[in-house]
Amino acid sequence: MRRFLVVVGVAGLILLVISCLRGPSVQDAMSAAGCRDPLLTFEKLPNRNVLSLSSDECHGPDGALLGASHAIDVITATAWSSPATRFDTIYVTVYRTADRPEVSRPVSREIPRSDLTARYGPRDTSLDQTDGPQVSISQLGWIALPFFVLGTILLPIYAGVQASRAGLVLIRIPGRQ
Repeated sequence: MRRFLVVVGVAGLILLVISCLRGPSVQDAMSAAGCRDPLLTFEKLPNRNVLSLSSDECHGPDGALLGASHAIDVITATAWSSPATRFDTIYVTVYRTADRPEVSRPVSREIPRSDLTARYGPRDTSLDQTDGPQVSISQLGWIALPFFVLGTILLPIYAGVQASRAGLVLIRIPGRQ
């Protein structure tokens, strides 16, 4: 039992260290740029790789809600300068913009890599990753949750077994002497 707990603990620590060493993800960069509730998905299609990014809304440095085209520019510029899996196209969706702030009406735009290169210059190849999408720092808690739950369940059981073996706890079964 002790070996099992050690293995689970070491695996959890390794996962934690690896996730933290990867640096900020596109989602973290979008949050820092003022976009609320960013979401990233990656699709490998037969003829291209699509990085889909969405946000509920984006705010400027002054806190004002951005218009659709400005919000899309902020998201694409952030994605272009952040580490991510290599993509051929970015598909951006913003749900609430300054153009119509009273309703949540999605505005989407698909932007090919050639347009992004023309707008922002060539992408640094060190930012392109080949091992799949990054784990966001905000998702780290969900990754670590099973290890914490497992530890919370197994630790009291382990402590009880050790206490009974040491004679500190006497276990009586009803009906037996």
